[in-house]
This record gives sequence, structure tokens and C-alpha cells, in this order.
Amino acid sequence: MTALRQAAVSGVKWAAVSQIGRQILVFGTLVLLTRLVGPQNYGLLSMAITITGFVDLLKDLGTGAAIIQRSECDDSLLASTFWLNLGIGTLCTALIALGAPLAALYFREPGVTPVLRLLSISFVISSLGLVQLALIQRSIAFRALALVEISAAVAGATVGVGMGLSGMGVWSLVGQTLATTLTTTILAWVASPWRPRMRFDRSAIETIRSYGAGLVGFNIANYIIRNADYALVGRYLGTLSLGIYTLAYRIMLFPQQSLSLVISRVMFAVLARIEDDARFRRAYLQLTAMIAFLATPIFIVLGTLREPLVRAAFGPEWLPAAPLLLVLAPVGLFQSLSGTVGLIYQARARTDWLLRWGVGAGVITVIGFIIGLRWGIFGVTAAYAIVTLVTAYPAFAIPFTLIGLSVTEFVCGLLPALACGAGMLLVILGLAPLTTGLPDLGELALLGATGGAVYLGLSWWLNRSAIHEVARMLSNGGTQP
Repeated sequence: MTALRQAAVSGVKWAAVSQIGRQILVFGTLVLLTRLVGPQNYGLLSMAITITGFVDLLKDLGTGAAIIQRSECDDSLLASTFWLNLGIGTLCTALIALGAPLAALYFREPGVTPVLRLLSISFVISSLGLVQLALIQRSIAFRALALVEISAAVAGATVGVGMGLSGMGVWSLVGQTLATTLTTTILAWVASPWRPRMRFDRSAIETIRSYGAGLVGFNIANYIIRNADYALVGRYLGTLSLGIYTLAYRIMLFPQQSLSLVISRVMFAVLARIEDDARFRRAYLQLTAMIAFLATPIFIVLGTLREPLVRAAFGPEWLPAAPLLLVLAPVGLFQSLSGTVGLIYQARARTDWLLRWGVGAGVITVIGFIIGLRWGIFGVTAAYAIVTLVTAYPAFAIPFTLIGLSVTEFVCGLLPALACGAGMLLVILGLAPLTTGLPDLGELALLGATGGAVYLGLSWWLNRSAIHEVARMLSNGGTQP
């Protein structure tokens, strides 16, 4: 096994430990806090995060990804990047604190102002650890990164739940965010031996400017895609509707983030070092086939068992989120796969293409949200699904030209997982009437376990290579790049 392959295998394992561990903590905390704070407070935080999330894209101007992508990074570049990030983080904090009343005016919700001002502190805090985190990821030291991220998630969950039990409402959600950010930064300094010097070299920053500019531009466009719905729902439909919509969207994001993002964050550092297109294609196809194998049954469960899931986990007051999950489940499966194309753009240093795609897709998506708004949160959700379907082909075809991969070859690699998923779906739908009257947890356990067993059985027949690939990954076999 080559050193790069060994690093990739170890990296994927520890990234999975980190992501799954954090998602369990975040989901568990979400279940508790949604019951403690209610939809109104959750919607209030969602309004604030719409603003802070956008500013968050600017906090390092893409310098972290540029550090990971570069074959060599000298101390001059790292020190200059550190001080640049600190300056940007301080500026972001000041701008949000001063502009918070404008956000409250837009959402027609005065409570947004104090929430935003307290959340703004996170930008200064996080800017102090961005270079250290990039260096840890660049060296594929995901064991250290996993310890940092899980510890931060534990700290955030402890603070959030503690404040929630004390009846602090929305401030428990704010406290969770700040505690997570502070712990991440402190532990990043502990895990990384690099320390900044008092030096700033503008010419060093210029060497990564174009790469970072394209990536930041895409992130802004992508953020508009993912958050224009929040901004529109929050303004025109209110905090209650936004809270319900946000919960449904976050449930959809949990498995997506736990699968594609786990593997992608490791494979970016690996694929950036593969110059041969044939090896790149082979590694990419194995990556997406594995994601499809793991993601398909999860999103089928989310879509088919949405009502007992929402009732059991969050309570009956959140049940209006269930119909949204029916639409968002296939969207989540698609995005688990489409999220990997960014690896191609970044590894091939074509973030300018990534930016152009982001702008075009963003315009189409926002128009769809505006049209769907007249039918409430379900209309917005349906518009999201329709736009995703319309843009599906170019989302893959454009980046595939950079590595000589055809869409047909890509789709053929996904068919075994999708066929097994179709069998699982039919079994769950066929057995669902027989579980009428069972408690929600009993229905989830029975149908989920039966559907999962059917999926594994079909996979052993139709998609055995994916099972072997996962087994090799778990036993240090890994994916051969």
C-alpha cells in the first residue's frame, strides 16, 4: 500500500469518526433543544445564522483551501495568511455588530439584533485557528482533527443543553455555537505545532489570490442557493414557518454531511496530488459509488418513515416538517453525490469554472424559491427539488470535462446502489400498512431494520463490489487512487 493510499484510508476513518460522532452529538442536542426552545426560538436563530453564515464565507477568503491544495507552503505564506485572517475576522465581527439592526428590520423581528451581536464574536475567535486547521487537514492528520472536532462538539452540546435546561431559550443555541467555536480554536493550537510570526508578506498572499477568489466567489453563490430560501421564508412566512422548514432541511443535511463531506474533505488533499486523469477518474468513481451505496438506504428511510421519525424525535408540534422530508430526501441523495464535483474543480485548480457554475445555478435557484413562496414552505421545498432536477446534468457534465469522464459512465456506476434502493423502497411501502397502530419507535425499528436487511441482501447480489470496498476501507484496504 502506498503512503498516499495509507494516509487516505486513515484519513477517511478518522474523518468518519469525527463527522459521525459530531453528527450524533449535534442531532441529540437538536432533539433536546428543539423540545426546550420551541419552533419560534429556533426560527429566530435561523434568521441570525442566515446573516452570519454568509459572512462566514469571507472569513479566510479561501486561503485555507489554497494552503491544502498547494504542494509547498513556506512560513512567510502561513504567517501572512494568519494575520490576514485575523484582520478579516475582526472586520466581520464589527460589521455584523453594527449592521444587526438592519437584519432585524429586514426580518421584521427585533430579537435578531442581540442574537446577531453575540454570535458575531465567533468570527474573531475562529480566525485565530484557521491556518492551524488547514495545516492539520493538509497533512491528512485526521486523527488529530477528529479529536479537536469531537471535543468541540461535546463542549458545545454541554453548554447548549445546560443553558436550555435553565430556561434560557434562544441563548442556549447561541451559547452552543460560541462554545463550539472557542473550543475548536483552542484545541487547533494544541494540535498544530505551527505558530505565527510577526510578519506579513503581501507578495505571498498574491500567490494564492486567484485560487482563493474563485473559491470564495463560488461559496458565496452556493450560499445564496442554500440560504435564499431561509431569507425569503423568514421574511414573508415568519419565525414559526422558518423554524419548521429549517428543521426539515437540517434533518436532510445530517446524512449528507456524515457521508459525502467526510470522504470529500480527505479526498481533496489526496486527489490534489494525482495528476494522471485515468487514476483520478478511477478514484472518483470509486468514491461516488461508495457514497451512493451508503447514502441510498438512509435517504429512503428519511423519506418513507418521515412521520414516525419526526414525532418520536422532536414531538408532534414539529409534524408539519414531515411532508417536507418527502421532497427533500431525494434532493439529499442527489446532493450527496453532486457535492463531490467540487473536488474536481479544486484539485484541478479551476475554481474560476466553479464560480461561474455557482453564479448560474444560484440565479436559477433563487428564481425558483421566489416562485414557490406563494405556496408556503412546501412550495419553496418543491421549487428546490425542481431546480435540482433541472440543473442535474450540467452539474456533473461540466466538471467531468476536466478529467475526461462521461456522465453515462458515472451513472452506470450508481445503478447497482439505486436498484437495491428501489427494492428496499418497495418492501418498506408494502409492509407499512401492517405496522399501523405500533408505537413510532416500534414502526421505525421494524420497517427500518427490515428495509436495511433487504438492501444488504440485494447489494450482496447486485452490488457486492461496494460491500467489499467498504470492508477493505475498514480493514485498511482503502480505495486505490
